[in-house]
Amino acid sequence: MSEVTTIYCPSDKELRTYQRAGVMHLLSGQRKMLFDDMGLGKTAQAIVAVNSKKVRRILVFCPPAVRYNWELEFYNWSVFDYKVQVLVGLMDRIDDRANVVICSYSLVQSPMIQDQLKDFLPSATIIDEIHWLKNSKAKRTKICMNVATKSPIVYGLTGTPMTVAPIDLFPIVNKLGIEYFTKIEREWFNYTKRYCARYKGKFGWVVDGACNLRELKDRLFKSGFCMRRLKTDVLDDLPEKTYNLIPLNCKREINSVVDPFTVDYETVKGLPAGELAQLRKEVGIAKVDYAIEHIKDRLLEYDKLIVFAWHKEVVTRLSEEFSDCSVTYDGSTTAYHKAANLKSFTNDPSCKVFIANITSAGTGLNGLQKIASSAVFVEPPWNASDLHQASDRLHRMGQRLNVLIDVLVLRSTIDERVMSAILKKDRQFNRVFGS
Repeated sequence: MSEVTTIYCPSDKELRTYQRAGVMHLLSGQRKMLFDDMGLGKTAQAIVAVNSKKVRRILVFCPPAVRYNWELEFYNWSVFDYKVQVLVGLMDRIDDRANVVICSYSLVQSPMIQDQLKDFLPSATIIDEIHWLKNSKAKRTKICMNVATKSPIVYGLTGTPMTVAPIDLFPIVNKLGIEYFTKIEREWFNYTKRYCARYKGKFGWVVDGACNLRELKDRLFKSGFCMRRLKTDVLDDLPEKTYNLIPLNCKREINSVVDPFTVDYETVKGLPAGELAQLRKEVGIAKVDYAIEHIKDRLLEYDKLIVFAWHKEVVTRLSEEFSDCSVTYDGSTTAYHKAANLKSFTNDPSCKVFIANITSAGTGLNGLQKIASSAVFVEPPWNASDLHQASDRLHRMGQRLNVLIDVLVLRSTIDERVMSAILKKDRQFNRVFGS
């Protein structure tokens, strides 16, 4: 397909200068990655790009929470009268008349969906939040990449392309970087040796390290494969975002295999995944009473407040405490009630607290930036990308005030170990994707 120079955009919509540049980046090749910071309109840029290539058969892979947002955005940004179908159930059938099929990552493992995707043969595939495909051994990754590699046009979108280490980028480089990396560079052994500091461990190869990050950055961006702009670079009027670590001192009896108040780093590293998860949950529950007091203090300064937590038990306890002035947004909330709760938080002055699960509200939720400028993380997430994804629900286009993000950390517990790991991985991320 020849290079496209005309941008097809609805007449009543306006792309910012940097967004037009992003569209031109996508149009300059068949397989392109757009890693713009959260809140810069990657969805709109991808849709305008497929408009401009006059693509009439499009497949979108995305997280479950944003599938209806993609449907809405196609109606907002398409110049063509696309028929958009959102797949909802494991037994759904793709409409032969659909121009755009939106499939969440939770559905791709359905045998019926897989069989239909093989026959759909899209002219363009958009992979939203492509970091969800970071595990090359996962069935989800194999299915989505298999479909994408057969598509003439592939656009990968995410604001957090490397959630933990350079190994997260391997499926993208291996499957979609054929125009930009040699076959040898895309092989697992060569990639992990060059960029992941691979070494032989007790149970096999260990590839969670990082090395030659400057070289990796050059290979990704100078080749033209990837583009990334930060909010601080392109939004001159965007207020500042400040993270405020709040150390908590509390002591209570916790029924865990390991005492979270005395556990050292080496013990944490050696814990089975189940025990580690239980330990984190117990610490989260132990913080709730202190978090409630902190939230009440913040409500003396702010009319509206976003509260993020990880575990259902913590979300439930907070919802009970603030039942007269809050709404909840988590995995148990239906799509209908999520929309209703967001509307209530937006329009009702007496609804002051928006209590959200980090995973459920961390992606695809837009509008909070026009309502609130402060958030409290009662529990820190597992990695930096989840922290930034969630906090950037506030720090994006439309925010007029400086954003304050409080992160509550329980001293001398696994909380501190998690935050230490987050800060370390964040530094590695910035060496590759920072300005």
